[in-house]
Amino acid sequence: MSELGAGIEESAPDARAEATEAIEARLTAFDRHRDDLLSMLQKVHEHKPKTKSFDKNEAWRHLRFIAWGFFRDERSRDEQKAEVTANDRLERLRQLGKALGDARRKLDEAMHHAVRGGVYVEWCIAHGNPDFLDPIIDVFEREFDRVTSDVLGGLAALETAAFCAADDVRQNQVRRPGRPGGTSLVRRSFILSLERVYRESTGKRAGAGAGPFAQFVKKFLEAVGRKGIDRQSIIKAIKTAKKREEKNLATSSWGRSRSSGLREAFFGTRGKIPPASA
Repeated sequence: MSELGAGIEESAPDARAEATEAIEARLTAFDRHRDDLLSMLQKVHEHKPKTKSFDKNEAWRHLRFIAWGFFRDERSRDEQKAEVTANDRLERLRQLGKALGDARRKLDEAMHHAVRGGVYVEWCIAHGNPDFLDPIIDVFEREFDRVTSDVLGGLAALETAAFCAADDVRQNQVRRPGRPGGTSLVRRSFILSLERVYRESTGKRAGAGAGPFAQFVKKFLEAVGRKGIDRQSIIKAIKTAKKREEKNLATSSWGRSRSSGLREAFFGTRGKIPPASA
């Protein structure tokens, strides 16, 4: 192997190790805000009516995961900016959103067209080759309809995510110098994740105005290093996130349970939840 090839192979693990160490260091700093963040949630939980007991460990586990995803996302964005221009990212995201939308519409149209029968038969053969005269075929048909519905919903959610990500890139391009505000504060997915943890740990709905949820988001942003952000900018970011979700109630995450998993709120975030500190 050439010296150049060896150098490339060594640099990649080094870069990953450096990124991991940087994120762990930021998580350690985030841990110092544990009591303050949990105290805010518990205070809201204590307001009547109480629906369940307050679980500090559960709330912190998810908050720490959100922080980990936030740090990883920032690192990824910095790396992308070094490799791809904002205009290229914007164009690629729009192309992706359009392709996903086209695929969703074609699939939806196909399921109401004569071609559905052919697709259904081939799907059944691939999943057990059943006897189409056997009553059990009804089970296959229900499963086929469920899979089709899930795929359509998934395509719609990804289409929305792609166009929202494109909007974030576009708005960051035209943002005026100074403190970040509105959607440029933080990705909408993180606002939604905080809303979910807030609601499920306190048993109270998260408001989009100048209330305890906005104060909680402000504290979280300070804990991850986003200091000096005024309250109105945070309220604007929350209202924008909620408004976007309300445009498509079928795929909306605002006010939903965590049954689908917290990881689904993060676009591109992979891996295990890092262990919470004591």
